[in-house]
Amino acid sequence: FMKKFSIVSILALAGFIGLLFLPGDHIAVVLFQRLLISTLSLFIITNASLGIRGVVGAILNSSVLQYVGRISYGIYVFHMIVPDFFMPLLMRIMNRIGLPITLTFWSHRAVSLLLLLIVASLSWYFFEKPINDLKRFFSYHKSTDQPVQSVS
Repeated sequence: FMKKFSIVSILALAGFIGLLFLPGDHIAVVLFQRLLISTLSLFIITNASLGIRGVVGAILNSSVLQYVGRISYGIYVFHMIVPDFFMPLLMRIMNRIGLPITLTFWSHRAVSLLLLLIVASLSWYFFEKPINDLKRFFSYHKSTDQPVQSVS
Protein backbone atom coordinates (compact mmCIF):
# COMPACT_ATOMS: atom_id res chain seq x y z
CA PHE A 1 0.00 0.00 0.00
CA MET A 2 2.69 2.48 0.99
CA LYS A 3 4.61 1.99 -2.28
CA LYS A 4 1.48 2.74 -4.33
CA PHE A 5 0.52 5.58 -2.01
CA SER A 6 4.01 7.08 -2.37
CA ILE A 7 3.51 7.24 -6.13
CA VAL A 8 0.08 8.83 -5.67
CA SER A 9 1.59 11.35 -3.23
CA ILE A 10 4.35 12.31 -5.68
CA LEU A 11 1.68 12.91 -8.31
CA ALA A 12 -0.36 14.92 -5.78
CA LEU A 13 2.70 17.04 -4.95
CA ALA A 14 3.36 17.67 -8.64
CA GLY A 15 -0.29 18.60 -9.14
CA PHE A 16 -0.26 20.91 -6.14
CA ILE A 17 2.89 22.66 -7.37
CA GLY A 18 1.22 23.03 -10.79
CA LEU A 19 -1.82 24.64 -9.17
CA LEU A 20 0.42 27.28 -7.58
CA PHE A 21 0.98 28.74 -11.05
CA LEU A 22 -2.74 29.24 -11.65
CA PRO A 23 -4.94 32.06 -10.34
CA GLY A 24 -6.75 31.25 -7.10
CA ASP A 25 -10.16 31.25 -8.76
CA HIS A 26 -9.16 28.92 -11.62
CA ILE A 27 -11.52 25.93 -11.91
CA ALA A 28 -8.67 23.42 -11.41
CA VAL A 29 -7.63 25.16 -8.17
CA VAL A 30 -11.21 25.23 -6.92
CA LEU A 31 -11.79 21.56 -7.75
CA PHE A 32 -8.48 19.94 -6.81
CA GLN A 33 -6.49 22.03 -4.33
CA ARG A 34 -8.10 20.64 -1.17
CA LEU A 35 -8.01 17.09 -2.50
CA LEU A 36 -4.29 17.35 -3.23
CA ILE A 37 -3.56 18.93 0.17
CA SER A 38 -5.58 16.19 1.86
CA THR A 39 -3.69 13.49 -0.03
CA LEU A 40 -0.32 14.99 0.94
CA SER A 41 -1.44 15.38 4.55
CA LEU A 42 -2.58 11.76 4.69
CA PHE A 43 0.81 10.69 3.30
CA ILE A 44 2.63 12.65 6.01
CA ILE A 45 0.38 11.37 8.81
CA THR A 46 0.64 7.76 7.59
CA ASN A 47 4.42 7.93 7.44
CA ALA A 48 4.58 9.64 10.83
CA SER A 49 2.47 6.89 12.39
CA LEU A 50 4.89 4.30 10.99
CA GLY A 51 7.91 6.26 12.23
CA ILE A 52 10.00 8.56 10.09
CA ARG A 53 13.76 8.13 10.26
CA GLY A 54 16.68 10.34 9.30
CA VAL A 55 16.81 14.12 9.28
CA VAL A 56 13.06 14.50 8.69
CA GLY A 57 12.33 12.19 11.61
CA ALA A 58 14.68 14.16 13.86
CA ILE A 59 12.95 17.41 12.88
CA LEU A 60 9.48 15.95 13.48
CA ASN A 61 10.61 14.58 16.86
CA SER A 62 12.05 17.93 17.96
CA SER A 63 10.84 19.32 21.25
CA VAL A 64 9.65 22.51 19.53
CA LEU A 65 7.30 20.65 17.18
CA GLN A 66 6.14 18.41 20.01
CA TYR A 67 5.27 21.51 22.04
CA VAL A 68 3.38 23.02 19.09
CA GLY A 69 1.50 19.71 18.83
CA ARG A 70 0.68 19.87 22.53
CA ILE A 71 -0.84 23.36 22.24
CA SER A 72 -2.32 22.76 18.77
CA TYR A 73 -5.92 22.64 19.99
CA GLY A 74 -5.47 26.11 21.47
CA ILE A 75 -3.92 27.28 18.21
CA TYR A 76 -6.97 25.93 16.39
CA VAL A 77 -9.44 27.54 18.80
CA PHE A 78 -7.79 30.96 19.00
CA HIS A 79 -6.28 31.40 15.52
CA MET A 80 -9.08 33.71 14.37
CA ILE A 81 -9.69 35.44 17.70
CA VAL A 82 -6.10 36.63 18.18
CA PRO A 83 -5.78 38.84 15.06
CA ASP A 84 -9.38 40.09 15.25
CA PHE A 85 -9.67 40.70 19.01
CA PHE A 86 -6.41 40.37 20.93
CA MET A 87 -4.22 42.30 18.47
CA PRO A 88 -6.45 45.42 18.47
CA LEU A 89 -6.65 45.12 22.26
CA LEU A 90 -2.84 44.91 22.49
CA MET A 91 -2.49 47.93 20.20
CA ARG A 92 -4.92 49.98 22.34
CA ILE A 93 -3.09 49.01 25.52
CA MET A 94 0.28 49.96 24.00
CA ASN A 95 -1.12 53.33 22.83
CA ARG A 96 -2.66 53.99 26.24
CA ILE A 97 0.63 53.40 28.09
CA GLY A 98 2.46 55.68 25.65
CA LEU A 99 4.14 53.07 23.45
CA PRO A 100 2.32 53.40 20.13
CA ILE A 101 3.25 50.68 17.66
CA THR A 102 2.91 50.82 13.89
CA LEU A 103 3.04 47.39 12.30
CA THR A 104 3.53 46.44 8.67
CA PHE A 105 1.65 43.50 7.18
CA TRP A 106 4.38 40.97 8.02
CA SER A 107 5.25 42.39 11.43
CA HIS A 108 1.53 42.28 12.29
CA ARG A 109 1.50 38.60 11.27
CA ALA A 110 4.63 37.88 13.34
CA VAL A 111 3.25 39.59 16.45
CA SER A 112 -0.09 37.83 15.93
CA LEU A 113 1.69 34.47 15.73
CA LEU A 114 3.65 35.19 18.90
CA LEU A 115 0.48 36.28 20.69
CA LEU A 116 -1.34 33.19 19.40
CA LEU A 117 1.37 30.92 20.80
CA ILE A 118 1.16 32.71 24.16
CA VAL A 119 -2.64 32.45 24.32
CA ALA A 120 -2.58 28.78 23.24
CA SER A 121 0.10 28.03 25.86
CA LEU A 122 -1.95 29.71 28.58
CA SER A 123 -4.96 27.71 27.47
CA TRP A 124 -2.92 24.49 27.68
CA TYR A 125 -1.46 25.10 31.12
CA PHE A 126 -4.51 26.64 32.81
CA PHE A 127 -7.41 24.87 31.10
CA GLU A 128 -6.56 21.82 28.96
CA LYS A 129 -3.80 20.21 31.05
CA PRO A 130 -5.80 20.30 34.31
CA ILE A 131 -8.69 18.59 32.52
CA ASN A 132 -6.32 16.02 30.95
CA ASP A 133 -4.84 15.34 34.38
CA LEU A 134 -8.29 14.14 35.51
CA LYS A 135 -7.91 11.08 33.26
CA ARG A 136 -6.04 9.26 36.00
CA PHE A 137 -9.28 9.09 38.01
CA PHE A 138 -11.12 7.21 35.27
CA SER A 139 -10.46 3.83 33.74
CA TYR A 140 -11.42 2.73 30.29
CA HIS A 141 -12.73 -0.76 29.73
CA LYS A 142 -14.06 -1.72 26.36
CA SER A 143 -17.66 -2.73 26.73
CA THR A 144 -18.82 -5.98 25.20
CA ASP A 145 -22.45 -4.91 25.40
CA GLN A 146 -24.35 -4.41 22.21
CA PRO A 147 -25.16 -0.79 21.35
CA VAL A 148 -28.61 0.37 22.36
CA GLN A 149 -30.79 1.17 19.39
CA SER A 150 -33.25 3.99 19.75
CA VAL A 151 -36.80 3.62 18.53
CA SER A 152 -37.97 6.53 16.41
